[in-house]
Amino acid sequence: MDIDDLQLLAGIPVNFNNIFNIYPLKLRKIAEIGYDKYNYYISLLLFSKNNFNNNKIEHINNEEFNKASDFEIMLCFLLTDIKFKNDFMFALELFIKEKPILDERGFFYFGELEERRFIYNDNFNEIQNVIKLMNNIKPEKIEELDEFDKRVMEAEKKISQYDDNEALTLNNLISSLTNMSDNDINIFNVWDLTLYQIYDQFKRGQLKEKFIIDLKSIFAGAKSEDVNLEHYVKNI
Repeated sequence: MDIDDLQLLAGIPVNFNNIFNIYPLKLRKIAEIGYDKYNYYISLLLFSKNNFNNNKIEHINNEEFNKASDFEIMLCFLLTDIKFKNDFMFALELFIKEKPILDERGFFYFGELEERRFIYNDNFNEIQNVIKLMNNIKPEKIEELDEFDKRVMEAEKKISQYDDNEALTLNNLISSLTNMSDNDINIFNVWDLTLYQIYDQFKRGQLKEKFIIDLKSIFAGAKSEDVNLEHYVKNI
C-alpha cells in the first residue's frame, strides 16, 4: 500500500486497507516504555527469518526453511515460545491499539472473526513497512526478486547520522533539536512529537543552520565559490 508522507509528518494514524489503524507512538509514550524496550518491540514486529537459522526450529529442514516466508517462520516461534508470543502480541497492540487474537490456523484477527480483519502471510510485510516508515527505518529494495515478502531488508541506518557515520543517540538528538536556534520545539513540548517528526525536524534544522552559517560567512567576506550555499527549503 502507498503511504502519504504527509500523514507521517502530521503524526496521525495510517489506515491499513480499512482493516485497522496503525498509530505512531509519541516520544512521551516511548519514554514511558523505555527506548531499549521500545526497540525490542520494534525488532519483534520487524521479524525476519534472516536473523535466525533453522536449527532453532524443530521439525523444519533447510529446504522448508528457505521456502517459508518471514510470517510462516514467525508463526513457528509464536506457537512454541510463550514469551515471544506474549511480547509480540503486546507490541502489536501497542501500534494498533486493539487486542490481537492469534488463531491456531495461522493468522491474527481483531474484533470478531466474522469481521475478517486479518493479519496473515500476504499482508504482514506491508504492515512491517508502515512501522518502518513511522520509525524512520528506510526499507532497502532488492532487485530481481518476485515476491513482495522478499523485497524489503532490515535497514537500521537513521538519517541522524553525521558525515563521520557516528549515529546520534535519540537522547542527544532530542536535546540537540530543542536547542536549535529559531525553533519553537523545546524540552517541554518535544514529547508530543513522533519519531518520524523528530528525525524530519532535526535534519531540516541542520540544513537551515548550515544555510545561515554559510550566508553569514559570505556577508563576512568569504568568497562565494568557497562556500557551498544550499537553501534548506528542498526535498530531503
